[in-house]
Amino acid sequence: MTNQRNTRSSLLAAIILGISTLAFTAQAEFSEIADLTISGWVDFVYTNAQSDAPSGGPADPNPGDKNDLGLSEVELNFLLDFGGGLSGQIDIDYEDGQTHDIELERAFLTYTLDDGESPVSIELGRVLSWMGSESADVVNLHQVSYSLGSAIIPEYQDGLRLNYQGEGFSLGGAILDGVFDTDNDADDLGYELQATIDTVENVTLFLGYASEENDAAGGDDPTLFNVWASLQATEDVLVVLEWIDASDHNDGTTVADRESYSAMVNVSVSDVLGFTGRFSNLDVDNGAESDEYSIAAIYEVHEHLELLLEYRNDSVDGVADTDTIALEALLTF
Repeated sequence: MTNQRNTRSSLLAAIILGISTLAFTAQAEFSEIADLTISGWVDFVYTNAQSDAPSGGPADPNPGDKNDLGLSEVELNFLLDFGGGLSGQIDIDYEDGQTHDIELERAFLTYTLDDGESPVSIELGRVLSWMGSESADVVNLHQVSYSLGSAIIPEYQDGLRLNYQGEGFSLGGAILDGVFDTDNDADDLGYELQATIDTVENVTLFLGYASEENDAAGGDDPTLFNVWASLQATEDVLVVLEWIDASDHNDGTTVADRESYSAMVNVSVSDVLGFTGRFSNLDVDNGAESDEYSIAAIYEVHEHLELLLEYRNDSVDGVADTDTIALEALLTF
């Protein structure tokens, strides 16, 4: 097992080094065609979880004291600007513990009409769902972990999106190969609609709807409603409230209606120190109800390095209670 880990780590390092070398070489040669910007991050995490779940129980098949330490994620983002309203993005991601450790996470083109002057733009390719107040990218989180509702939020999808950016609002519609199950099958399509309103200063309201024509696990067509609002109460205080309702959602094991709500408060104490508190709930129809609360501290060691410390408690009604402490080092570039 150790040799496999070393081999995999060496292969990952070689691939990332090779991609980076090619990218930086191409950046100079590519400059006459498009502007190329490269960014990304390296995420290293230690976690300690203590659970009272019964052995083999649904909440935790390995109860007791568990420790994990290692590289969690590495991502490289390639941003392309061809001018005239045409741009693109390619994201390559390594995430430890996944079936495919290294994958093409996103790859899409964006064309803004009228040489970039129009409020209308078109996106084509593999994109990230509009749904959810929490970013899928760890660099944009205020904590180490995700809320319970993130489990029912769609992720990456293939398709076509149309965007309209107005004054104080934006609208969007998407036709996709699937919302919850992206299988490259154009026979069973998925759809997303979104409206974002920020006409009131320091307040953003998001309304989202998603639907998929077919679910391989059976049941009716799965749908999702997502509403969240953020308030920048002061220069140093951010409040986010969210509600998610998913009907006939398939989690890979069962098909059921799921509902979640959450509240998050982030407070910046100084330019380098901040604290975050969050509560989230997930209720599964004819199943267990889960609650989570967490407290996190963020310290900026360097412009490109953050340390995050988080305490989290998860409670599954009638099943288990788990306490988790996580320490994260996040390097951005």
